[in-house]
Amino acid sequence: MKIHRPHPLISVIVTSYNHEKYIDKALKSILSQKGYFYLEIIVGDDFSEDGTIEILRQHQKKNPAVLRLLQFKENIGVTRNIQSCLNECKGDYIAFCEGDDYWTDPNKLDEQVRFLEGHKECSMCFNTIVIRYEDENRSDFHPIHTRLIKQGRRILNTFDLISENFIGNFSACMYRGSIVKAFPESLFEMYTVDWMFNIYCSRYGDVGFVQKPMSVYRIHKSGAWSGENDELKYTSWIHNIEIYNRYLGFEYNAEFVSVKKRVFMMLATQALTKLRLSRLFTYWKKTGYKLWFFRMLCQGIVKKLMRHLRLSVRYL
Repeated sequence: MKIHRPHPLISVIVTSYNHEKYIDKALKSILSQKGYFYLEIIVGDDFSEDGTIEILRQHQKKNPAVLRLLQFKENIGVTRNIQSCLNECKGDYIAFCEGDDYWTDPNKLDEQVRFLEGHKECSMCFNTIVIRYEDENRSDFHPIHTRLIKQGRRILNTFDLISENFIGNFSACMYRGSIVKAFPESLFEMYTVDWMFNIYCSRYGDVGFVQKPMSVYRIHKSGAWSGENDELKYTSWIHNIEIYNRYLGFEYNAEFVSVKKRVFMMLATQALTKLRLSRLFTYWKKTGYKLWFFRMLCQGIVKKLMRHLRLSVRYL
């Protein structure tokens, strides 16, 4: 039987991979959205090996006119999953809800559509995020969002976004479909997730900030990004910064170089805390803040020695 699907105003992309614990809540938060619009949900499951796919099929059976499920015969990676879902979207506006996140406000989509319709200069918008630290059983507002609210900043641009990834999560975002569906194939031939996706989108219009907490970003050990080793995350970040800078023709070189120096500083600080001296000096040379870091290094070594001496005295 052919299912009649009216033209949707909004397409919601859900990317999932081994999200058995979280996917039901994510989908229910989307299905509970209110507003006078047709909605379609495009779910791309990246060959999950747990019970995710069974939960997705149950939701598809209950909501055949709304939910479409893309199943891949092998793991294709998050970037290709995003691209495959985008190719299926028919909505004038496109939102994301990652499979391990969820929305908390039933008017989220309606408010973001209204914002974009009232701000034609914006190519996309995002809302305030609540970060849920699953392994610590606590939640908090995104610290950068709290600062932006205090500063009264509602409209941002590409330079802002490169200098500081102030969004940090797909699940808070809504985009103009006409823009993101026209993204070139080459953008998906590298590792493109929320930061680069948003940077590229912001070149076609400003980024609007809807200052209301409407989504939750879960951080947990099994997360694709949050579950990675810190050093591996930072070195991968530096690698991607160089690729993104080159891809954008070095148009934002100063901003990318500044971010790269800060990431090297994170790596150097981490090496200092673990007394990995060879890595410490390798990263230190690349920070660009040599005098500052030398002072921090000396202070760090003194603190380490004092701590060691205190421990030694304790056991005399």
